[in-house]
Amino acid sequence: MNEKTADLALRLLRRMSANPEDIPDCVPSFVELVSDQEITGLSEEALELLADLAHDLNWYEPDPQIRKHEGELWDERSVLEEARHVLRALQDLGVPL
Repeated sequence: MNEKTADLALRLLRRMSANPEDIPDCVPSFVELVSDQEITGLSEEALELLADLAHDLNWYEPDPQIRKHEGELWDERSVLEEARHVLRALQDLGVPL
């Protein structure tokens, strides 16, 4: 993932954190972007935070009926909390957001 791709990943993360209604659109894009690319321009710790979040977001399911039957799946609230946590951690690392 090049620096532009890193910027896109950070934009998607900010969008998920600011607009919960955008989570269903952002999650698949974020996961694909972070999982399939190599990010440059970020520290190893920042890359690990993004990769861990992308992995965890595989548990997100937008359909409440499916979540009802599969108790381990994440809803929008879970995604929002985790995205905000990662943003705070990235800020603590000095990543410009």
